[in-house]
Amino acid sequence: MMTNILIRTSDDTLSAEDVALGYKQMVDIEQVFRTLKSVLKLQPMYHRLNHIVEIRTGESWPEVRDECQRLTLGHFSSKYGNLYQRTETRPNKSKPLCL
Repeated sequence: MMTNILIRTSDDTLSAEDVALGYKQMVDIEQVFRTLKSVLKLQPMYHRLNHIVEIRTGESWPEVRDECQRLTLGHFSSKYGNLYQRTETRPNKSKPLCL
């Protein structure tokens, strides 16, 4: 039994043979990728940056987050140029909270 497949493209400069070849190559690449993923047992990797921040600062993640949210940057411009000024960090901290 023959199955008819319709392939569409928005590039009218391609011949029917080129479109069919491109589609076949795409299918082949997807099959190789699926095989590679199953052989290597690939899965998404999620980094937990809050642990890194806590280690580097010695503070809990909520403290670091709150301090970073408190900070602002002001931009002042005049005919003499631009000036940027940020909110000062808390002076009682030995390590910078915002990385």
